[in-house]
Amino acid sequence: MKSKAILSALLLALTGTTISIAADPDHVRQIRRAGDCEGCDLSGADLKGVNLAGANLRSGTFEGTNLSGVNLTRANLTGANLRNANLSAANLAGANLVEAILSNTNLSGANLAGARIRDAFWSHETNLSGANLRGVNLNNKGLLYINFSRANLSGANLSNTRLNGANLSKANLTSANLSGSILFRANLSGANLQGANLCRATMPDGRISQQGCVGNRRR
Repeated sequence: MKSKAILSALLLALTGTTISIAADPDHVRQIRRAGDCEGCDLSGADLKGVNLAGANLRSGTFEGTNLSGVNLTRANLTGANLRNANLSAANLAGANLVEAILSNTNLSGANLAGARIRDAFWSHETNLSGANLRGVNLNNKGLLYINFSRANLSGANLSNTRLNGANLSKANLTSANLSGSILFRANLSGANLQGANLCRATMPDGRISQQGCVGNRRR
């Protein structure tokens, strides 16, 4: 199953198209019955309403899968392929998304508080509007043009992060660490930046911010 996901990713990169991968019926029955399903192929399945809290879904394939509103708290999604998946309003608090593929993934309104997202793969089409990313570590990620409108990013670590063209309109960035980040052409209209560290961040108009700097040092 993993080889099919890799082949699909390669084809997308080379031609802009993807392979249509159908969910394995046995895997669908397994996840509905037991929850855990490491390495399973659940592409295109409708899993809305399934409780996957704490489930082991490592290296699973969820291309185009409907996980809207699903409880995935503390779930292990390490290396999972979530391309084109619908995770709107899903609860991913404390989930492990290290090295997960989040290209064109709908995470609008999702709860990602405390989630581990190190080395995840993003794309311009990833939708995080209204998502809860409070305190999440997103530093050193390329988050260009991603939709963070109305997202809760309070206390999040976005230091040294490329946010060129990102939509941060009406986002809550209170006490967020944006030091050294690149916000060139980002939309910050209506964003709450109270207490945010913007030391040496490149602002939407190209100027370098000194907000949060102490002398020549960062906070």
